[in-house]
Amino acid sequence: MGRMLPKEPGLYRGENLLCGIGEIERVWDWDWAMSEPVEDVARKIVELSRNGAEAPDLLVLPGEDFELLRIHPDVLRRVEPNVREGWSAMPSYANEHHLAAIWNLKRVEVVE
Repeated sequence: MGRMLPKEPGLYRGENLLCGIGEIERVWDWDWAMSEPVEDVARKIVELSRNGAEAPDLLVLPGEDFELLRIHPDVLRRVEPNVREGWSAMPSYANEHHLAAIWNLKRVEVVE
């Protein structure tokens, strides 16, 4: 039997939901270029640890949030730039592995 995906978007430790995606306070909606989704999620991770929870190892994102994050300037600045012939450029999008690395998670999964 294969691994079952968590049903609810949010931060998990193993199969245990630590907080739903709606509990991550967004200073600005993530569709705004000036928003800081990396800090929003990081703040929630710190808050959870201060309240005694183990560090999350999984972030489950709704497809709409994933599509916003994968092209968001705040995320792309943190993805290692492509280096070509001495020039450095931001990648055009991030994937699940990039997002997991940003928040030191084992993985990021997307649900519809």
